[in-house]
Amino acid sequence: MTQEHHPSPSVCVYGDSCNRVTYSNRSTCAPKGSTVNIYCLYNAYEKDFKSRFWFRPDRNHQWSPGRIQDLRDDSQYAGRVQVFEEKQSNGTRSNLQIRKLRESDEGQYHFKFKTPKFEWRGSLPGTFLTVTDLQLTVATITTETSNVLAEVTCHSRCSEASYAFFKNGTKIITGSLRHRGNFYPGDRISCALERYEDYRSPSLYSPERPSVWASPSREIMEGSSVTLTCNSDANPAAEYTWYKYASSYQTFLRNGAQLVLRYIQPSGSAEYRCYAQNGLGRSYNSIFINVKCE
Repeated sequence: MTQEHHPSPSVCVYGDSCNRVTYSNRSTCAPKGSTVNIYCLYNAYEKDFKSRFWFRPDRNHQWSPGRIQDLRDDSQYAGRVQVFEEKQSNGTRSNLQIRKLRESDEGQYHFKFKTPKFEWRGSLPGTFLTVTDLQLTVATITTETSNVLAEVTCHSRCSEASYAFFKNGTKIITGSLRHRGNFYPGDRISCALERYEDYRSPSLYSPERPSVWASPSREIMEGSSVTLTCNSDANPAAEYTWYKYASSYQTFLRNGAQLVLRYIQPSGSAEYRCYAQNGLGRSYNSIFINVKCE
């Protein structure tokens, strides 16, 4: 994903020496549950720092609304925030690390410092953190007897993101927004943001063999009614289609998970087949209904 160098305005004093905070990225995007690192480089003419910390402008101190609060003292971040510092030739690098990201962590982050004669103002620009979920969508291209050619696309709220795709737990492609390939029964496909590959989208997979049952019973009396129900584990959710098989003929009945046969006649004795289908394939199961005469 593209990240921009984001220098804040500098305040220069004593000739060429500057009080400055420079953020490494204008924005950062990371998946929910992951760990993110946000960096800045700061410098001050005076090295006697009275305070220096990271904060969010929209989260003032809970007991003193006008007071800017150090994230390390914010109950929302308890046990999840650390700050690491490293001296460099042109200043000090500060690394704000947030673990187990939550949706509520999304927002603007600023760094602030104070010396005896200068205070870096909290109103100056900071860097924005986006916390995202990942989702896959699928579009079928062609369907064969044993497999489906389909294209899967990874979605997040990250701009200009780059993704990795995983098939049955193995990485198959990186650096792309979508993947086209053949999918067979039992295959599972997921995606993740590059650099955050342990935090993957929910897997997509074709429907497993459906469960089919009759209520009140698969053996019913002539003139009564029976409800057939079909259910299959699949992601995305399966769509269902019912057919009747009798005397080597196939008859389409309806779409939907349930089929109601009302005032059934002896000719209703037959095999009823339910197909479960999504963008990655289909499977089926059958039930035989036996109509007894009065």
